Amino acid sequence: MKRKKIVVPAFFAIAIFLLSGCAGNPPQHTYWLQNPVTGTYSAHRTYSALSSDEVRELGLVKELPAGARIID
Repeated sequence: MKRKKIVVPAFFAIAIFLLSGCAGNPPQHTYWLQNPVTGTYSAHRTYSALSSDEVRELGLVKELPAGARIID
């Protein structure tokens, strides 16, 4: 009986800890950078939106072109 009293609160404590990490994450913005040698695109994620000028200066695109190949 004593073991059951410890397991239940421990389970809820772990569950609350794991779920609390998901609740506080700000939204991510994904931009794409093309590799000029291979022609593939790689994702670049930020927690703040970039202006059109920043996107252009960094050589990023907001949306992938049709048929684009991506790498992780």
